[in-house]
Amino acid sequence: MRKNQFNQSPDELFQEAIKLHQEGKLKKAEASYLILSRITPNHPVIFSALATVLMQQNKSELGI
Repeated sequence: MRKNQFNQSPDELFQEAIKLHQEGKLKKAEASYLILSRITPNHPVIFSALATVLMQQNKSELGI
């Protein structure tokens, strides 16, 4: 599996993003979801999670 600049697989990065999101670290979760959206651009769950974290930060306009 391909690793990113942080030497994590997309699955590892996704698990980290979910953990950050659950811990309320929304900006860090957003950054991770954005990286994932570039690595795996056809993954609907990533975009759904990104949209959720954007809405939680009152940034829903960025999700369009």
